Amino acid sequence: MKNCYVSNYLNIISLKNTSLLFNGFSGSVDEVSKDLGDFLKNNKRIKKQNDILEEEINFLMNRGHLTSLSKEQEIEKFKEFAKRVDDYNMKVYAKRGKLMLLLTYDCNLDCYYCYQNSIRKEKNNKLMTKDLVNQLFNDYYYQLFRDVDKGNVDIILYGGEPLLKKNREVVERALEYSKKYSSNVAAISNCTELEHYIDLLGPLPGMINFIQVSIDGDRKSHNETRSTKKGRFTFDTILRNIHIMLDKKVKVNIRINIQPKNFQNLDVLYDLLEQEEILDHPYSYVYVNNLRNNFGQVRNIDFENDKKVLELLEKMNTKDKIKHPIRRRADEVSYTIKTKKNMPFKKTRFCMKNIPNNYIVDPYGDIYGCYEEAGRSRLKIGSLRNGELKKTLNKEIYLQRNIINIKKCLGCSVALLCGGECDVKVREKNIDIKSYCNSRKKEIHQGIKNFYTKGGDFTTDYLNTLFPNL
Repeated sequence: MKNCYVSNYLNIISLKNTSLLFNGFSGSVDEVSKDLGDFLKNNKRIKKQNDILEEEINFLMNRGHLTSLSKEQEIEKFKEFAKRVDDYNMKVYAKRGKLMLLLTYDCNLDCYYCYQNSIRKEKNNKLMTKDLVNQLFNDYYYQLFRDVDKGNVDIILYGGEPLLKKNREVVERALEYSKKYSSNVAAISNCTELEHYIDLLGPLPGMINFIQVSIDGDRKSHNETRSTKKGRFTFDTILRNIHIMLDKKVKVNIRINIQPKNFQNLDVLYDLLEQEEILDHPYSYVYVNNLRNNFGQVRNIDFENDKKVLELLEKMNTKDKIKHPIRRRADEVSYTIKTKKNMPFKKTRFCMKNIPNNYIVDPYGDIYGCYEEAGRSRLKIGSLRNGELKKTLNKEIYLQRNIINIKKCLGCSVALLCGGECDVKVREKNIDIKSYCNSRKKEIHQGIKNFYTKGGDFTTDYLNTLFPNL
C-alpha cells in the first residue's frame, strides 16, 4: 500500500461514545466511532492494510484526515496555503481600519491591578484636544490610512477613563466625524460618570453604539477593589448605568474581572444580574475575565486560572449566560463557521497589533499598536508632530508576526483558528516574540466540541466581532 499518514492537522476530540475529527487545514469536521478515533490517535502512520478498512482510508483521505505526505511535506503545503490566506487577509485589512482614541491616561478609579498605574503620573493627566481629533480626520488621515475610506474606520474611545465629564467636548467632536462618515463607535469605560453622556448613547451613527464595562464580582468585592480615588463605592452606579445603556439600545459587554478575592462569590453576582434581567437582555454579553499580570503590576497570586473559573461556572449552572474563555471560544468558532463558509478557518494574525490600519493615538500624538502597551514610549509605533507622521520600526516588526513566520504555528493543528497568540503575553514570559502557546488549543478543542454537540447555537459577542481582543 502507498504511504499513508495521519494528518499533522488532525484534532481528535472525544465525545460521549464517539470521536470528533476536526482538521485545522482542510476544515473538515466528522464524527466517527470511538475505535477509529482511538486508532488514529495512537498511530501516526498506517502500516498494514488490515489495520483499517479501505473504505475508511478513502473517506479519511478525501476529508484530509489522512495524507500521503510526510509531516515535513504537509507542513510545507500548509505554509503555502497559509501564505495565500494571509495575502487575502491583508487585502481585506487594507480597506478597513480601527482608530482607538486614548483621550486621557487619567482615571477617576483606583484599581490596584491596573496596568497603567506605573505610567499614569508621568502622563500628567493630559487630555486629547478637539484640534487633534480634527487633524486625525484631515491632515493626518491619509498618512495613517492610505487606502481606507473614512466610512470604513471604526472608532474606539479609550483611556484611562474616556467618559470622564471633562472629555465631553472631544467625544462630541469624534462623534461628529462618526456621523458624517457613518462609522461604528465603541467605548471601553468604567461607566461611573455616564450621566454626562446619556444623550450621546444609541444605535445610530454619531452615537456611542458599543460599550465595555467591568465589574469586579459581587457588590462587596467590587467596592473593595473598584472604588474611586476618593473612596466612593461604584457598584450601584455602574449597575444603574448598565440599565440606562441597555434602554438606549447600546450593545453592552459586561466583563467580570476574576481574582481570588471575589472568585467564590461569583454566584451572588450571577443571581443579582438574573434578577435585574441583564443576563437575558438581547443587548448584553456577560463574560468572565481572568486578570493578567503583563507588566508585573501586582503579585501573581492575585490572579486566578481558567480551569478553576470553568469548574466554578459549571457548578453554578449558568447555562451559558456568563461566558468563560472556553464558552467564548465556542461562540467564536460557531460564528466563524456560520459566516465564513467558503474559507472557514483563516486567522493568520492574532490581533490589531499585527494588522495594518489599526492604531491607538494618545493625547500627545504618540501612536501605539496595542492598547495594553499605550503610554510605554519604547513600544510606540510612531508619532504625529507638526502635520507629519513619523514611524518607528516597531510596527514593521509587529506586522511580521503571523503564523507563517512562527515555526511552532506552522505545525499546529489549530493555527488558523488561533492566529499565533498574544505577543504581550509572550513578553510577559520573557521568551522569543515569535513563539508562545497558552491554553488556547484546549479552548478551541472545547469550542469545536460545544459547537458540534449544541448544534451551533451561540450568542454574538458584538464588541469582539468589531474590535477583537478588547
